[in-house]
Amino acid sequence: MKKTLYFLLVYCFSLAVSAQEISVKSFRQLPNEVIINPVKNDNAQSCALVKIVTTQRGFVFDPDGLGICGNVDESHDGEIWLWLPPGARRITIRHKDLGVLREYEYPVAIESACTYEMVLVTGSVEVVVKQQNLNNWLVLTVNPPEAVVKIDGSMEVVKNGVVQKMYAVGSHTYEVFCDMYHPQQGTFVISPDETTEMQVKLKPNYGWLKVTSTPESGATVYLNSRKVGTTPWTSDKLASNSYTVQVVKDMYQDVTKQVTVTDEKTADVNLNMPANFAEPTFVCKDAEAEIWINNEKKGVGKWSGRLPAGDYRIETRKPSHRSMQQSLTLNNGNTLTVTLQSPLPIYGSLNVSSEPFGADILLDGKKVGTTPKLINNVLVGSYRVTVEKNGYKSVSRTVNVNEDKMTELTLEMQSAVPEPRTTPAVTTMPTIDNSPFANSLFFTLNGAYSPAPQWSGGFSIGQVKRWGWYLTAMTNFRYKGMGKSLKDGEIYDLTGNTSTTRISVTAGAVFRTCKPLSVRLGAGFGYRAQNCETVADGWRSIPYRTYIGADVELGLLWHIKSFLLTTDVTTTNFKYVEFKLGMGFCLKLKK
Repeated sequence: MKKTLYFLLVYCFSLAVSAQEISVKSFRQLPNEVIINPVKNDNAQSCALVKIVTTQRGFVFDPDGLGICGNVDESHDGEIWLWLPPGARRITIRHKDLGVLREYEYPVAIESACTYEMVLVTGSVEVVVKQQNLNNWLVLTVNPPEAVVKIDGSMEVVKNGVVQKMYAVGSHTYEVFCDMYHPQQGTFVISPDETTEMQVKLKPNYGWLKVTSTPESGATVYLNSRKVGTTPWTSDKLASNSYTVQVVKDMYQDVTKQVTVTDEKTADVNLNMPANFAEPTFVCKDAEAEIWINNEKKGVGKWSGRLPAGDYRIETRKPSHRSMQQSLTLNNGNTLTVTLQSPLPIYGSLNVSSEPFGADILLDGKKVGTTPKLINNVLVGSYRVTVEKNGYKSVSRTVNVNEDKMTELTLEMQSAVPEPRTTPAVTTMPTIDNSPFANSLFFTLNGAYSPAPQWSGGFSIGQVKRWGWYLTAMTNFRYKGMGKSLKDGEIYDLTGNTSTTRISVTAGAVFRTCKPLSVRLGAGFGYRAQNCETVADGWRSIPYRTYIGADVELGLLWHIKSFLLTTDVTTTNFKYVEFKLGMGFCLKLKK
């Protein structure tokens, strides 16, 4: 009975469908079509526009209780425009030849001032029951991967150069853009049955610029007034555009040029810099004369080099000589050789006599005659005059020779008869070191630092003599966690409650190398640990940051009167190192 009733219902439905020649193929919203002047309803609300796609005319539209806003507009090719109030739910479509489509319910909500599309199918209709997808996937791959993507005006998330997202079935717009690339835009259609895949590769909007300079490299390059490097210079990516390139170099004229960088090409520009200097060579006949240009010493005897175009004062100088000057104007590109006048000597005279006479005269160690003698043409300046004669002690004096003046000098010499030689009695006396540190006790206060980092303090006492002794004790007065180490798996926080412990006791020998300096070497016990407050049980030391064992120490002692300064380097197990500085005093002991 149930099977008979089922086939009867299917048969009646088939007859109804066969009689109906009007059907809706699709109904969707058109989000990109904006209504400029929408029709208003009686409540002054903007109505929605439904564009009915059909080639037929003569339809009668019966809406639900909300009615239709205005008249039906059949003036558009291929479309009938129908204005519906917001909130409309269903409509009946009638045609005298094609029949009736009764109570068609809109699949989407009708909203104010929105545009919708209804595609009508007329004629004999074969009904196929099929589920229609309203959304489907878009897979959009962009190059470069860092490009920005907009779909229907909204920014989308791009991961590794790919946009994966579901969109409503129908047409959509896209825009892809990125710095240094030409933007691209267009449309795509989301199919209800298949994933839409697209690839968008942006065209580069950049190039490169290579700048060289002649006749020399090393010129400073400015790009749009910004310093970018020195020639030869090649840029990174530059946006395709026009740029102002300028090269600047000392001794050359600045050169500026407008250069255009085009897509994916290298603009190669070579700038020839006109010389802005002369290359003179200055030569003085006196090879010992100094050459000064505008009060700046350039060389001795000869100098050549570059000078900017302009006026110059050239001067040759030499001690005990009168400087010679001359002026010179240099133009760009000059390569002349200029012979300079030698400085003129300035003379005085020296009159030397001795008692007894006949002694040799030495002027700054050079023999110039015997006494008495008038020495002419002596360059002005200071001289050491010495007279020597067999049997007499030599005598020396320092004199100044002035311009156009005679300097007189008379020297008396004493007999050089040797005294009788006697052999003194040799008495062996013990060597006594009268230094205040020959045998002294010392005391210093010490401070130590380690790059770990770690600070500590303490003191040293000892005895300074040829071989002495010392004792040092150091600590930082922090003893949390001593004797306790972290257990496996225990939790601690190095950035939270931590502390360090340092204890050192050393002793050793002091060896006095000289009066102001002694060396000491010692060993003892050392302990350095970094501790933390564990979650479970108080303070514990961190094993790999804890050092315990032998301390070895090497240092120096400096004696300045009764003041004493010490420096030491100490290591624990040759793993932990600290540097120590101490200051104190010495007390001399009686022998």
